Amino acid sequence: MGTEATHTPTPDGAPCRYLPLGTGRYRMTAGLMALGRELGNGVRDARVFQIDAQWSRYREQKRRARAERLDKYVCEAGLARGVERASTALILDRLADEHPRYFQLTTTQDGGRVLHCALSGETLRFDDGLAYLGVDARQGAVHPVYRSALDALACQVQEDLAIIELDGQGDRLSALHLCFPNHWSPQDKIGRGFDAIHGPVPGFGRIARRSRVLLRHLVDQGPFVRFAWGLATDRRLNHHPDPPPGRAGAWGGRRFDPARPRLYLRIERQVMLGMAQVNAFLFTIRTYFQDVAGLTARERDRLHSAIVSMDAPTLRYKGIEAHRDAILDWLERLTRDA
Repeated sequence: MGTEATHTPTPDGAPCRYLPLGTGRYRMTAGLMALGRELGNGVRDARVFQIDAQWSRYREQKRRARAERLDKYVCEAGLARGVERASTALILDRLADEHPRYFQLTTTQDGGRVLHCALSGETLRFDDGLAYLGVDARQGAVHPVYRSALDALACQVQEDLAIIELDGQGDRLSALHLCFPNHWSPQDKIGRGFDAIHGPVPGFGRIARRSRVLLRHLVDQGPFVRFAWGLATDRRLNHHPDPPPGRAGAWGGRRFDPARPRLYLRIERQVMLGMAQVNAFLFTIRTYFQDVAGLTARERDRLHSAIVSMDAPTLRYKGIEAHRDAILDWLERLTRDA
């Protein structure tokens, strides 16, 4: 068994800072970069899983989402056993390699594996085929119980996780652990193909024409990282389109008030790790927020230009259309007052 930590370490360090505004002209592109490219955050840019001082906040939000209704956020559709095993091995090894302070990985006498998670106080047990066996938790029973290896591992990190499989017939999203949805439902996407999932995204047609080649590249090459961004008027991580019971009135996230302006860039760092041996790839999503009021004048100018360059379908899709002019006026006022 893994060695129990005698204390719970506290993650330190501010979250990484990413601002994927480019030149200030918005355009839907694949935007793939090799993971490890220096983006201003030192060695953290090369890590799949980024742990920082906000770990407890992300963990608590995942706990709340799972307690609300597990099937709403954790979904599977024909996940192949070999793919599940490969993704479990990939995550275990990455956590142990990237964060040895927080994750200790050991092998049992019968060939099973044990991951001790110092942050959560949980010890996850897997058999010699990496099937999930259970958890020993310092704080008592996990509720609801972890239903799979992906569920248990996703609750130790700040990223959401997905698995995409390819076969001779096409591709499908076969597993999704999404506690921080950005105005879309995991249940609407699980089991669907890449093109169907992204069909509603304005400008996706250019990518769809070569999506099969792109997916093959993600499986066989990499790992890769890309970024997506939008605007939010709060820092709520979970913006599932169906709010929890009793929370509908406080579940907006895209209601800009010029009298009391609050605006954040909601940024997703998306990492893709190919598993060529099983014809699939692991997809991680880490959500960050940047307070627009705290941007530099140059950064605000690029954001202003990006919004101006968006066509009507893009503004509508990102929830900006109704507040576009008010947001632009506010950005201009911030620049004048600086």
